[in-house]
Amino acid sequence: MQIGVYSTSLFEGMALGARTILVDLPGIESMTGVLEAGEASLARNGAEIAAALGVAPMVVDTSRYYAPPVKSVFTVATAA
Repeated sequence: MQIGVYSTSLFEGMALGARTILVDLPGIESMTGVLEAGEASLARNGAEIAAALGVAPMVVDTSRYYAPPVKSVFTVATAA
């Protein structure tokens, strides 16, 4: 479970399976896509946070937030 407004750590938590509650404070406009996708709950006060604790959604497809790792551009020279 995680509660916040806007932070890279929220995306990391969603990718790791944390239920997410977003608080309606300045910066929340940056999370519109997450809310529209139904991947977090919006809370406007403490009572709404408490109500969402057990039912806030989890991300189903984390690839929306994190792509698979790419092959490293760094190569190690090997002796022949």
